[in-house]
Amino acid sequence: MREISRVLQVLQFHPTMFHRLPWTTPYGVTLSSLNGGAVHMVEKGSWLLLRFDAPEVTMLQPGDVVVVSHMARYALVEQEDGDAPMLEDVLRQRDAEGVVRTTPGLPVSAVLICGEFRVLHESFHWLFRALPPVILIRGEDGQAVEWYSSAMRMIQMEFASAFPGNDVVISRLMDVLFIMCLRYWLVHQPQSAPNWFSALSHPQLGQALSAIHMHPEKAWTVESMAEAAMMSRSAFAARFKEAVSTPPMIYLTRWRLGLAAMWLMQNRTWSIEEVAARVGYTDPFAFSKAFKRAFGVSPSEYRTRYFAPAP
Repeated sequence: MREISRVLQVLQFHPTMFHRLPWTTPYGVTLSSLNGGAVHMVEKGSWLLLRFDAPEVTMLQPGDVVVVSHMARYALVEQEDGDAPMLEDVLRQRDAEGVVRTTPGLPVSAVLICGEFRVLHESFHWLFRALPPVILIRGEDGQAVEWYSSAMRMIQMEFASAFPGNDVVISRLMDVLFIMCLRYWLVHQPQSAPNWFSALSHPQLGQALSAIHMHPEKAWTVESMAEAAMMSRSAFAARFKEAVSTPPMIYLTRWRLGLAAMWLMQNRTWSIEEVAARVGYTDPFAFSKAFKRAFGVSPSEYRTRYFAPAP
């Protein structure tokens, strides 16, 4: 579990949107999560999740929570052939009470809570993309699971308040909520977990991954990783690639450069040389070359872009 926490820590999420949307019938909306993810909870009504990239249709009932990630387009609708305008158009249709009145005079028949996120550190987007496009957490007796309901009540309270800084509080709570969804799913549905999660739980590969994550500065080789896993070099290399879908040294490079990009943003006082050393590069030139190959810009340019004032 400690390694799961470490991976979730680098997979920091930045909330970009939160809405509670009451609808009259018919109801539906089209969304996109191509550059991030979204979490939706059904508060009222029966909904269908339609994917534009696959034929699957998922039925959602009150209390159900669905996390959607890296999907160009998808829709949440009342009926499979129903109207589903883009979210921007739906928001413009709301009346003074915040209700999307598709049919004037009818009472509210559906309520959907929507929150969207993006990965804060794009250098770790490769880990996020290993998640399945749809994660479903079923409710219990028409209610969301208790931990979700508790977090959502706090978010709704802040959303309805006029207290200073409520946007910051909502942002933090949504970040926590999304991580809680991922944690719940990883623990309760391990059979559908991404390869890197399964590898973290492997009794031998997990030892090597833990050592790499904790000590990226070490002069790792396939041999030393195999020693950490207490396996032969050939068996380790084959099992690692099979489990993680990436050879050990490529995984190590991705992890190191992801940490480097994150630390360049978080620790402005650290020199490029210091960041390079902390992720196992004794030669700053070799580090800069590898960094530019991965991100298209040098470490100094990457840092300058991040701290550049908004136009």
